[in-house]
Amino acid sequence: AMLLVQRYPVTTCKTAGSRMCELCPMCQCEPESIMHFILHCPSLAGTRASYLPKILEHCRVLQLSIDPPELLQYIIDSNHPDVCGIPEYEALTRNYLFTLHNMRSIILGGDSTSRMLIG
Repeated sequence: AMLLVQRYPVTTCKTAGSRMCELCPMCQCEPESIMHFILHCPSLAGTRASYLPKILEHCRVLQLSIDPPELLQYIIDSNHPDVCGIPEYEALTRNYLFTLHNMRSIILGGDSTSRMLIG
């Protein structure tokens, strides 16, 4: 499936002098990034609380680093050599990302299915 990205009104913040960045449209707390979206956005804390402890437990059992950059890679890359071929982990992370996407759509007032292309 290919995801179409819908643009929301841009909220900017000043960082590094005059450089501008877009704030997360859900929480308006930090610049929007994949790490913020998956691991930090307070607007998605409920979803994170449902999935992240299970993901972290898998990482502990597999003796993987849980530092944010590595953890992010394990979550977004099901072909990562350290997690590839573990169906329970793949299903868990896939469901987590899908749920995060749906929650973002709900928070921002959209219908998540209208932005999905089956293909």
